[in-house]
Amino acid sequence: MPSPARSPGGISPPVGADPDRPSPAVASRRARPADVPVVVAVGLFVALGLPDGVLGTVWPSLRDDLGATQSGLGFLAAAATTGYVAASLTSGRVAARLGPGSTLAAGAAVGVVALTGIAASPAWAAVVAAHLLLGVSLGTVDAGGNAWMALARGPGPLHLLHAGFGVGATAGPLVATAFVADADPGRWRWAYASVVVVQLMALVAVVATRHRFAPTSTRVAARGGAAPTGHRGGGDRDDEHRGGVPRRRLLTLVLVWFAVYVGAEVAVGQWTFTLFTEGRGWRDAHAGVLVATYWGGLLAGRVVVGLVGERLDLDRLQHRSTLMAAAAAVVLWLDPAGAGWTAVPVLGLGFATLFPLMVNRTPTLVGRDATATTVGRQLAASAAGMTGAPLAIGILADRRGIQVAPVAVVVLTVALTLVWWAIRRFGGVGAPS
Repeated sequence: MPSPARSPGGISPPVGADPDRPSPAVASRRARPADVPVVVAVGLFVALGLPDGVLGTVWPSLRDDLGATQSGLGFLAAAATTGYVAASLTSGRVAARLGPGSTLAAGAAVGVVALTGIAASPAWAAVVAAHLLLGVSLGTVDAGGNAWMALARGPGPLHLLHAGFGVGATAGPLVATAFVADADPGRWRWAYASVVVVQLMALVAVVATRHRFAPTSTRVAARGGAAPTGHRGGGDRDDEHRGGVPRRRLLTLVLVWFAVYVGAEVAVGQWTFTLFTEGRGWRDAHAGVLVATYWGGLLAGRVVVGLVGERLDLDRLQHRSTLMAAAAAVVLWLDPAGAGWTAVPVLGLGFATLFPLMVNRTPTLVGRDATATTVGRQLAASAAGMTGAPLAIGILADRRGIQVAPVAVVVLTVALTLVWWAIRRFGGVGAPS
């Protein structure tokens, strides 16, 4: 006698049910619509990551083509940071007035103009000015996207958002290498022209779906970050003190953490190509692939946590990832038996979860109403590191050589470990076992 028909889940259907019709649970899963705003936001962050991956790879060509010095990379970062800080500090008010979808669309539109300006720049001063405008775009999209995702979706989608950035940053060096590998100093412009095309596609998608970005949602993190309600956790005393220190001091530690972390992440991304080509004798094509493995490590870690984050101890993950990054930085510096290159993807993997995990804590620290403004301040603090680290490394490299870059990365990752220890000690974050 043949066995009774079973649903895809292996459960027999009720007597009299049509065996060819899926069960209600299966039908519900099939009919569940895609979270279109999340998909569009992730796509926009792909476009956001491309310039980060491109700049470090095209820098030697851009520098030589326009007659800049090694420290010029730091000045580009300073220009971008000026725009980034201005945009991120005002992002809360802009989002409150325009709504999250229109805010992201405005940031993407500014990005198209800025990237077009870089690709067509006739002189070094024009590239610097275009990076100022690019910073406005990055600050608007970064702050708006992070705040909306932390409030409306929680840690899993927030990691996917940053995974989108990782996709762009990973693809950036590969795209750039395809244009600069033939040693024609003017070919770097085509790398930026290709980024403009992607940014235009992202802009069209955001404009078409901007009204689907709901201002708020009750879907927030259950663990390791956002509080499940719209209130600050605990009573008034908990609002003013965490772990025996005033909340304001704890938030200051968090802002310092953002500055140090982003300084380390950007330093590795922007200086690895130059370190290995001009400092360790690698060919351009090989160094471009190596830089891509760094951004690929960031991408892989964020995708994994985005998919299975609800099953992980996020505090322990952040602690161990911080230690992993510090250890990898030491290997990059010492370059034992020429194996320092192996530290580059490990650094990416170690850094992968740190930024989104800290952003995800924001609603717990300040409450939902203040989250958008506080995320803007966090990103403004990040901009200090984004400017300071590349600028300092560039100035030192002009004077002492490119080998100062891995030493600086060690200093930054050790500082990051110490600041995280202080946050964990005074902020009531569970100690990892």
